[in-house]
Amino acid sequence: DFLDDTWTHRSYWIFGTKSSISTGCSGADRKLLFGRLLAFDDTTVYGYGRTYVHWSSEFEDGDYRIFARRRGEEKPAWSTTVPMQVRAIVLAGDVLFLAGAGPSPGKALQKQDVSSSPLILAISTTDGTELARYPIAAPPIFDGMAAAGGELLVALENGTLICLTGE
Repeated sequence: DFLDDTWTHRSYWIFGTKSSISTGCSGADRKLLFGRLLAFDDTTVYGYGRTYVHWSSEFEDGDYRIFARRRGEEKPAWSTTVPMQVRAIVLAGDVLFLAGAGPSPGKALQKQDVSSSPLILAISTTDGTELARYPIAAPPIFDGMAAAGGELLVALENGTLICLTGE
């Protein structure tokens, strides 16, 4: 799994200074802040992933969701599902941008599934509501999105780079 961008069900980004690899983000480290993708500011961590991760089976871990969790708190400020498999996430001010494609969340993440309905979602950091939806020509590459100077840049699997502006 280190040779391509296909996820295994136990691969998570972790926000913090300590984790227990042997527990697979469960057991003693169940309060660990983790996700498939994370973005953060001074007070809050935003992410995409499952609520729980069990060592035994990916199908016991529940649906994928996006969430906001204030630093130092154990429960999310908000959490909601999205209509795609998220492949890139960027925080820009009070908007969280997500790019992805594929079947509805809750299914196992497989590279061959991430091929339909590619889009970008703009999500409110306040409450997780969808602010806007932009269809794109191809799925985004893994972690292939950046925001700067009022522009959102997204690298797509078909080799193109798109630029969305706030104007």
